[in-house]
Amino acid sequence: MNVRVRALGVLLLVVVSCSSVSAQWLHFRDPKLPRTKDGQPALNAPAPRQADGKPDLSGIWYPIGPSGPAQTLGETTTNTLRPADGGPIPFLPAAQAEFDERVRTGEIPPYTRCLPHTVVSAMLAPEPFKFVHTPGLTIILFEEFNQFRQVFTDRRPFPDDMQPTWFGYSVGKWQGDTFVVETRGFNDRG
Repeated sequence: MNVRVRALGVLLLVVVSCSSVSAQWLHFRDPKLPRTKDGQPALNAPAPRQADGKPDLSGIWYPIGPSGPAQTLGETTTNTLRPADGGPIPFLPAAQAEFDERVRTGEIPPYTRCLPHTVVSAMLAPEPFKFVHTPGLTIILFEEFNQFRQVFTDRRPFPDDMQPTWFGYSVGKWQGDTFVVETRGFNDRG
């Protein structure tokens, strides 16, 4: 048999077998998810709790835009960021000056050039992201660009020598039921 034909056959077999792998979890019903009598997710149920009593953010989250959530994976929706009071986004003075300059020059965001998202834009991309809690660390996995963010909750301080990164360095803590994350050490490209 010709080597090219054999290689093409192997490639075709791999493609066909991988296409069904992504759909293997579509019908898995998480037994921890509260449901209504008709089997739909109970969206008004109390928030689940971690072993320490803090809210459990674990699971897949979808950004919600002005027109509601995207209906299927990959369906585009326009997501915006605004405070609850509808006012302008609060910036530190240096960040406001940088933002204003980028608007003035018409600079496009890095992700439009296939560069990574940053903290805020990754949460607004119309793609799912997933929270994973472990003792001392919360991880956020982003579907778009297969990126991840680490939020350390083990009371560590920020490193003395932070090398600037897209997602920076994050430490988090709970204040009541609110997960408060402080991030430093961003590069200036986002």
